[in-house]
Amino acid sequence: MTSNKTKTPLSELASERLADSRYDAIYGAWTKALGRLDNDRDGAVTTARSLLETTCNFILDELSVARDEAWDLPKLYGVAAQTLGISPTQQTDSLFKAIFGASHTIVNRVGEMRNKLGDAHGKANLTFSTPRHHAELATNLACSICCFLISCLESTIASKRLISNEGKVILKFGTATIWRLVDHARNAPRSLPSYGRSVPKRALWLVGDSGVYLMSNGSPAMGENGKLITKKRVSV
Repeated sequence: MTSNKTKTPLSELASERLADSRYDAIYGAWTKALGRLDNDRDGAVTTARSLLETTCNFILDELSVARDEAWDLPKLYGVAAQTLGISPTQQTDSLFKAIFGASHTIVNRVGEMRNKLGDAHGKANLTFSTPRHHAELATNLACSICCFLISCLESTIASKRLISNEGKVILKFGTATIWRLVDHARNAPRSLPSYGRSVPKRALWLVGDSGVYLMSNGSPAMGENGKLITKKRVSV
């Protein structure tokens, strides 16, 4: 949890966006960077870069995208952005091309700030101290980008894996199939009984037995191929 001193709209956004336990490593890097702003600003800049790396690696792992451990931050972000559909080269609208291009630039520059100001490398001038506002800028920029990436990830998962942002399963049916079922339900001579109701209303049923599927309650029933299912008479 962040302290009262560091509670800002961005902190609240990060706390909400990264609340799921899956994002513990990302949220941990964010709070670590915040905690270093007062007494270890070099370390805060280094952690800001690590925050971006951790997020990009997490996204590629979640989407089963192969990656090379030798990739630097620009390469990691470029592949993650391409996978999420937010690479500037994938945009046709000039506004979003510019915005996503600027996001890529921010990621690259935060990495460069780490090389110049962070504590990962020795400094020639040992008396030079990273200004707080520089460290805070790197930390907040990294967090903003990470929250955006996680939002894009959740949207991508929802569309590819049919899972909502709340973790609920989404069922999708083809429009042509639904209208065929609607037409069958409207025009069938009879309707199938349901739960003891002899004359149920014409309807589409969401059925769960061998999987989950949509069916018309019209009788005779319609098969997957669109043809009516007629029962054969058994001779005695």
